[in-house]
Amino acid sequence: MIRALMLVPVIGVCVAGAAMAQGSAARYDSGQVTFLQKEDEVTLPLVPGGTFDVDTTRHRHGATLTFAPAGKPGARPTFFLHFWVSGSSPFIAALEVRGGQGGNAYFDKAESGCTLTVTRLDASAVEGSGACSGAFEGGGAPVVSFRFAAKR
Repeated sequence: MIRALMLVPVIGVCVAGAAMAQGSAARYDSGQVTFLQKEDEVTLPLVPGGTFDVDTTRHRHGATLTFAPAGKPGARPTFFLHFWVSGSSPFIAALEVRGGQGGNAYFDKAESGCTLTVTRLDASAVEGSGACSGAFEGGGAPVVSFRFAAKR
């Protein structure tokens, strides 16, 4: 019985340490994205609270950004982007459009054929662009291109 009770604090410390390896280092409060879906170019403001993400376990940095009309969560259309940069290689973890003129479109790593260029990524600001040449899931038109920027 005593042995089991002594293990509980040790397990709690291990879990807390693992959780700290990945997290948000800063929050972005303003910015915008312009994206082309079908033949419609749309510009949306950032929903405040986008994050600069740090994963010390995998030695990478990234960002999680949501853009919507009037910067309000849940408004349509919504553009969501989550990406990581490992070394000098950026990659998209998630990209989706909900409620756009071209319908709902969800990034598919194998099918969407997207490239991402990140020109700035730090706790003060993030900027970049991307282009996609393949299909997206969700039945909507694919996102053809996008440019984004956000800052504190």
